[in-house]
Amino acid sequence: MVMAFASPIHLHTNNYSEAQTALQGTLWCCNQHCHNYTLELDSLLIVNMILGLDNILWKLQEIIKKIQKNVELHGITVQHCYKEGNTVADSLAKYATNITNNEVFLQEDDLPQEIKGALRIDRLHMPSFKFKPKKHSN
Repeated sequence: MVMAFASPIHLHTNNYSEAQTALQGTLWCCNQHCHNYTLELDSLLIVNMILGLDNILWKLQEIIKKIQKNVELHGITVQHCYKEGNTVADSLAKYATNITNNEVFLQEDDLPQEIKGALRIDRLHMPSFKFKPKKHSN
């Protein structure tokens, strides 16, 4: 783990939240002089917007353009990962629903327990699956 962060959830779309998170992550890495790393997102739409494969939604223009600039300047590879392989980010997003200020974690020991668990599972390259009971209509 290099760094993890959680920002309070505001009333935005999932696409806005995904793009904003990607921007915050790339800005932090750029400020730390990190180069040539991979940015994984579980939103294929946002990945395609960053890569120029999809039209950018007008509300996301500014954010996506900043990410694209960072990608170009710092040799960042952008790729899609399935939700099942992104449980650490999912756990951080869930945690963010209960906080009021930004939180940055620079050491694994500082992470909340539920996020540590997701990180350990991720390190073992074990996918996480959620099963929902099937609703029966009467």
